[in-house]
Amino acid sequence: MPKQLKTYNIKLLIILMLILAFLSLTLACFLWVFNSSSNKSRTPTWKPAKEIVNAPLFKKVLANASTNKLDDQAVKVMPITSSNGVHVFVFDFRSPQLCGASGCLYQVYHESGKLLLQVIANPHLPPKEDLIKVSSRDLQAFPCLIFTQTTDMENMVSRTDYCFDSGRYTRFGETWTDVGALEY
Repeated sequence: MPKQLKTYNIKLLIILMLILAFLSLTLACFLWVFNSSSNKSRTPTWKPAKEIVNAPLFKKVLANASTNKLDDQAVKVMPITSSNGVHVFVFDFRSPQLCGASGCLYQVYHESGKLLLQVIANPHLPPKEDLIKVSSRDLQAFPCLIFTQTTDMENMVSRTDYCFDSGRYTRFGETWTDVGALEY
């Protein structure tokens, strides 16, 4: 084989390897970005309830939560949209009068005003743990909610699933995992 042809084949091989490495790196970056953004989309953020929830529903929620006047500016809500576009709202009242030794009151309301779930949960969790996550699992159009809580065991948290069933959120199970373990 002539020397020129051999040099040409080596250059072509190097170029093909560089192209393949570039495509592999591009694919890896795309998958990393896609995976990161899909995880974030399943964790809705808390927003001021007064800005998100319609006034009649907000007034009803405040009246049902406490006989004392709550600071409506402090109340936060996590809006969750069902697969058919209907909203449910997780309310965090951010009020000491709705907290006790076990935690604070969290309520989930349908946009129609129906109370779907009440949970007492401790909002004080290890870093990088979310109190409430939206599961990738949907039952009857609404996604399941996962409440994370600390346990008596060091570096362990409990994750309790609440899934929509028969017109309300029902406790479906509990798992114990290491702090920071992703099991959503």
